[in-house]
This record gives sequence, C-alpha cells and structure tokens, in this order.
Amino acid sequence: MGQASTESSLLAAVRTAIDTQHLFPDSGVVVVGVSGGPDSVSLLHLLKSLCGSAGPYARISLHVAHLDHGLRGEAGRADAAFVADLAAQWGLPCALGQEDVPALARKSHRSLEDAARQARYAFLRRVAANVGAERIAVAHQADDQVETLVMHWLRGSGLAGLAGMQPLEGDIIRPLLRVSRAEVLRYCEQRQLAYCEDASNQDRRFLRNRIRHDLLTVLEQYNPNLRETLLRNAAVLAEDDAYMQAQVAARWSDVIISETEHALEGDVSVYRRLPLALRRRVLLRAGLQASGGAAHLELRHLEAVDALLARASGAGVLHLPGGLRLRRIYERFRIYEWSTLEHPAESDQSSGTSGASTQRAAVPLAVPGEARLPHSRWLVRAHVLDKQTTPPPGYEQRGSREQWGYIDLDALEAYQPLHVRTRRAGDRFRGLGMPAAKKLQDVLVDAKVPRAERDALPLVCGADESILWVAGYRIADVLKLTQSTRRVLALELEAVP
Repeated sequence: MGQASTESSLLAAVRTAIDTQHLFPDSGVVVVGVSGGPDSVSLLHLLKSLCGSAGPYARISLHVAHLDHGLRGEAGRADAAFVADLAAQWGLPCALGQEDVPALARKSHRSLEDAARQARYAFLRRVAANVGAERIAVAHQADDQVETLVMHWLRGSGLAGLAGMQPLEGDIIRPLLRVSRAEVLRYCEQRQLAYCEDASNQDRRFLRNRIRHDLLTVLEQYNPNLRETLLRNAAVLAEDDAYMQAQVAARWSDVIISETEHALEGDVSVYRRLPLALRRRVLLRAGLQASGGAAHLELRHLEAVDALLARASGAGVLHLPGGLRLRRIYERFRIYEWSTLEHPAESDQSSGTSGASTQRAAVPLAVPGEARLPHSRWLVRAHVLDKQTTPPPGYEQRGSREQWGYIDLDALEAYQPLHVRTRRAGDRFRGLGMPAAKKLQDVLVDAKVPRAERDALPLVCGADESILWVAGYRIADVLKLTQSTRRVLALELEAVP
C-alpha cells in the first residue's frame, strides 16, 4: 500500500501542477534537463509516464538534455554516459553538451555557481531551439526552493526574490516544485530507479551547499517547521508579486522604447515618474530579459541604478551582475549584455587601430542639418545661431561631457563641407585650451571617455579630415568663440533609439 500510495500521490501532484499552472503547451516537444541525480531522474520517469501515446498528455513528446559543466572530470563524463544510457533505455532522444564552466567564470567574472547556471540554461535553450520545444522542464523541488529563499534573503532580494522560483517562468517549468526531496528519494527507491551521486553537492565552497548543510540546520533549532513556514510565506508573496508584475506590464511599453535580444533602451523621464516599487520592478525585468534570465539584480544594484537614473540630467555607466551594463546618456538609458554587445569594441590597441566600427563611411553634415552614422545610436545636429542669439550661459567653458558644442561659424568656412565619422588610426586633435595637438586616443583617455564608447563616438570633421568636435566632449581650439564671433554653430549630440 505504501509503495502504490507514494507513486500515485507523486504522479497526481505532478499532473495537478501541470494542469493548474498550465505548464505544458497543447502539443509539441518538452526538453527535460537531466543531471543524473535523483530529482531529475524521477522527474523524467514521471513525465515519461504522463506523456506519449499511453499517457494523459499524448501530444507531448520528451527530449532529454544533459550538460557536463567541466567541473568534475571523469565523474562528470560518467554522469553524461549514464544519462545517455538511461534515455536510450527509455526510448527517448538525448542531447549531450559540454562546457568549461571554470573558464567561463573567469572570463565573465562570475562565481562558479552563477557561471554554471548560465551555461546550463543557455545549453537547454539551444537544445530547445534545435528541436522546436516551447518549454524546458527542470527538476527543482521544494527543498531547493527553501534553499533559494534563504539565499535570496541573505543577498537582500526584494519581493520577487522572497517569492522564490515559480512553477512557470517564461520557457522554464518546474513540475516538482511542491514535492520534497524526501518524497523524491522514496519514489526512486520504490521504483528502483538508479541515479548518480554528485559529490559536489557536499562541496562547501558553494553557498547553496553551506545553506543546505549548515545554516538550515541551525535555523531549524529555532523553528522546527522552518521549511513549511518559508514555503507558505513564499506562496503568499508570490500572489503579491503577480499583482506587481501586472502593474509593470501595464507600464512597460511607456518606459521601454526599444527591445532586442540582448539589450533594452528606456526613457529616463517616464521611468522617473513611476513609483519606486514599479521602478525597481522595471529594472528587474529589464535585467532578466537582457541577460536571458542569467542576471538577478539585488537591492543594492537596483538602488545604484535608480540613483543614476533619478538625477535631473547627466550620463554614467554601471557594471551589474550577469555580465550586464547599464548606461545612461541624458534622457535615455540602455541595459545590455556587455559580452555580447560591447566587449569587441573595448580593445584599444597601442597602434591606434580601432575596430570594425571605425571603418564605416563618413556621413555628410549639412549646416544646418543632421547626420547619423549607420548602426549608430547617436544623432548629430547642426544649428545656426545668428548674432542676436546668445548661447546658453557657460558655453565657453564647455569641454567635458556635454550635449552641446559651440563653434565660430565664420571660422568654420575653411573646413566646409563637414562630415561625421568615427575615429581612425592616426587621428590627432587639438581641443579647446590644449597647447598642441595630441593623439586622439590620448585625448579620449584624458577626458575619461569610457573605453567601450571610443570606437562609436561621433566625430565632426572638416573636408581635410581635421577633427572639429569630439561629440559630447570638446571642440577644436581653432574654432573657439571669441569677442569678434558674429555667428555661432551649435552642434548637438542626441541619443536616439
């Protein structure tokens, strides 16, 4: 009776989760991440019983996926072989992958845990794309949820973090999230399911393992029902979180004006008008979306971003977890995955050779008029001010990061026609107040122009290729305004979607 009861109750719990949480699509392929441990083996066995021609989800087929993280040498390869054999025995297709997670962690400046998680989900999504799967099933269970909740609490997560993992998050489904580790182990024992023992689960270098083996043991001395309490609180907070997510969805398109696979661009002024709670939620969602689910921003990160965006004006960049950057330029902000979108442009060679972006053709700049380089987010405008027009106060001191540059239009005649381009090898520039021309690379370094911006920074140049304005930073000294200036050319730099 005990064996049948455990099997039927666990199967019923998984089926209830699938139905009530709408975990499965109507038909198609579901990728199942299988590490070889008891959780994932039991999940695969349960789903195999429910799917296919003999189960209630006859229109769902399963595809096994396993990633060797490169952390355990021969033991990792043995796990991969075990999963491949298991899939073959059960008549299921299987995809195996391998990743050098220690190298990935060093390259991306992440912890081993974060790098392993990123590699795992990236691999599962590649498999899903290859087989046309809408959903990916992973084997997180209730004890994993408890450990996650404590981890988020220690790191200072907000409401979303304290609500924990959800049964359905985008393309990820967790059918076992209401099932305890003890129930999983009993199921494996009663069904005589073989599985792998991962020695790294005892490795206290990993925070999750220290929480599992050390911290929870201590906390349960104060509350023996701690696990049930945490799970109950998480369920309540999940309802609050769902309401807040709905509010974010209602305002999302007002704040976010451009979305691509690895980057989002937003309107600072609209962002600032939101209540603080919604501002933080917008940032959380933007970070997850730009990082493909890899970046979970903590409260300290959200506060730093909010402080940058809450300023009346200005520019700045923040380095965030998960390889993300957030860059503000006046009334636009951009959150993006650094390794994907920015890193190739960050290598300044001593020879002065710049990246491919510097090889773009020059774009003519009419006076008055505007110009924008292909694939650039920068627009340069030229405005003519007559002698009755007074430039904004302090224009003559402008030489650091500014939206405007003002030059003597009459002195400009010798340099017409103008064009806009990016930097090239050998560029030299004598900026306002400089005694002599210097390498443009040195000027940019002295002006503290972020390395990632240098290859994309627009330069307003004359017909002889002399640089007249390093957009946003400094005009050429030869074109500075003087007491005899009669007409002014105002150059404007604007970030556009």
